[in-house]
Amino acid sequence: MRLYLDLNCFNRSFDDQNQARIVQETSAVFAILQRIVDGADHLVWSVILDFENTQHPLADRRVEIARWAQRAIIHMAVTPDVATRAHALTAAGFALWTLPTWPVRKRQPAIVY
Repeated sequence: MRLYLDLNCFNRSFDDQNQARIVQETSAVFAILQRIVDGADHLVWSVILDFENTQHPLADRRVEIARWAQRAIIHMAVTPDVATRAHALTAAGFALWTLPTWPVRKRQPAIVY
C-alpha cells in the first residue's frame, strides 16, 4: 500500500510521551513506519513535506525526518494546477505560510522510483 503521512506523524515521537494518548499515537506511527522499512507498505513524499520540515526550529529533528524522504518510492511534485489552486486559496484568505514558492513541474506529477 502507498502511504502519505502528514509531517505531524513524523514529529509524534518527539512529543511529550507522558500522556497515554501520545504514547498510543507514537506506537501507531512506529508500527506504520516499520511496515515501510520492512517493505510491506511504500512511503509517498512531497515537496510540501520538505518545505514544512525546513520550518522546524530544531535541526536534529529536521535531519531525522528528512531521512524518511530517502525511503519514499514516490515523490509528488507541485503541478501548475496545484500551484494555481494554492494561490486561489491564498486569495480566499488562507494563511500564506502554507504556500511557499515551490518548484513547479509541468509534466509529471509524481516520480516513481
